[in-house]
Amino acid sequence: MNKQSLKAIIKFAQEQMTSILDSQHNYYHLQRVWKNSRQIIDILNIKNDIDMSLLQVCCFLHDIHYTCYKPSFSTYINERALLKEMLPNILNKFHISKEEQKTIKTAIYNHPFSFPFRKLNKNNDIYSQVLQDADTIDYFSEERFSSLQANNSKTLIYKFAKKFGRPFWKYGRKHLSLFLNFPELAERFYKKKT
Repeated sequence: MNKQSLKAIIKFAQEQMTSILDSQHNYYHLQRVWKNSRQIIDILNIKNDIDMSLLQVCCFLHDIHYTCYKPSFSTYINERALLKEMLPNILNKFHISKEEQKTIKTAIYNHPFSFPFRKLNKNNDIYSQVLQDADTIDYFSEERFSSLQANNSKTLIYKFAKKFGRPFWKYGRKHLSLFLNFPELAERFYKKKT
């Protein structure tokens, strides 16, 4: 992917996502997922096996459907279908080869449902695996949990998450390796304090 296309996509994602009031899927979340992805690549020592520009696009577009759909149980359950509806039109706006588009779509369509369903990408491509793990790791980050607690949304999904989220969050952090394509990453991200 050329640098001009990458810059245009990142700018598009920033413009679209900064207006989102949903603290769980805003531009800061995308930045954390990208940061986690870079750390994963370093930990696994696979920089030579991956196009970092393509991975960055995957990170910055993986929740683009939240620009049109409000957080709800329906949006969560139908995440793949909503992404399949939106993403091709978005990618066609940019100078991206068909092969690059295929890689991006595959990773983004496969990123949901690691927690709590353990629907992982162990037999899928490296982009799908890294994006899903980076997103899962952010799901259990202090920043994301704090933003959930500060969220004043009246939607049912956030009311439920605020009330019952702490036990899920603690369980997920404690058993993070169960929800990752690369279980060895769990020790590197949320080490227990001694």
